[in-house]
Amino acid sequence: MKKEFKVSDSTAIKGVAILLLLFHHLFFKMEANKDIGVAFLTNERILRIAIFSKICVSIFAFITGYGLTKSFMKSQENVENWLPQRVKRNITSCWYAVALSMIIPEIIEHKASRFYFDGEFTHGLIRLCSTYLCLDRVLHHRLYNGSWWYLSALLIFTLMIPVFYFLVKKLGVSTSILIVVIAPRIISNGDGGKATNAISFFMPLLFGVIFAYYDLFVKLNNYNQIVEAIILAILVVVSYKLYLQLVDSNYWEIYWGIIPTVVIVFLYRCIVWIPILTNVLQFIGKHSLSIFLTHAYIRADYMHDYIYARDNFIEMFVITLLASLLLAFLVDKSNELLKKGIKALSTSVKKSK
Repeated sequence: MKKEFKVSDSTAIKGVAILLLLFHHLFFKMEANKDIGVAFLTNERILRIAIFSKICVSIFAFITGYGLTKSFMKSQENVENWLPQRVKRNITSCWYAVALSMIIPEIIEHKASRFYFDGEFTHGLIRLCSTYLCLDRVLHHRLYNGSWWYLSALLIFTLMIPVFYFLVKKLGVSTSILIVVIAPRIISNGDGGKATNAISFFMPLLFGVIFAYYDLFVKLNNYNQIVEAIILAILVVVSYKLYLQLVDSNYWEIYWGIIPTVVIVFLYRCIVWIPILTNVLQFIGKHSLSIFLTHAYIRADYMHDYIYARDNFIEMFVITLLASLLLAFLVDKSNELLKKGIKALSTSVKKSK
């Protein structure tokens, strides 16, 4: 089993989160009259797994909290320099995929122009700018792509990292957790716990900060590997059953925070170190942002009828995964080539002068 938490580990865990994301979006609303089960995995069990798979957002929030906290610590807690740079980086990292997600459907069916400019031009331009600035959910704008609510959440998470970091550093873990339990219930206007509200995922974000600040992944290595694997596996099973009992209740700190953290520790200690499997998960995780931004076009738009015409959930899932991964790979590869081309052109222009 592994002892250090590296970028490769977080990338592999992102890969798992993407698999959960696709499963959730495919099956959490199933047709009641169609049997897609295989063997003991009946429709009812598939639905339960799909509901549980919503923890993918919490996993992303935790990994974001962990990674950004490590980055913030390396900056020597320099908020004035670190925060603007990270906000800019998070916003611009999605621009290329967002642009392609508008340009291609626009060519096919004029989707973007109808969505943004069906009314007053100025208002449409403001909405378009808010999308590229990751502010749609903040400004309560209608979303061009339903999954893009997370772009606003990621922006909010980034802004909260210094706050959570200094809470943990100055007040300790217990007080920080208490504040994150109480404060969202005061400021959320009844929206706390909703699945597309950034505030709902402050707890896993805080846990990511805590794990990074105290280096808990390293400190969790002082146990017998076999005993640890058995205990973690049992905890995951219990967490799964508890999640299904609590989901949509007022205890979102448990089902969005504690339970996903248990799953993350299990994945890290028992899964993502497995040869070959970790390479596959890392490849998926490497393209996680583009999959997140574009997979809806596969599942909900251009391949919807083909996917849902399949006879079993395994075939549906594999087709969706491969198509989404291929699309994300093409997006990321073309973005990489474009950047290289711009850099080469810039270098050539400078030399000519």
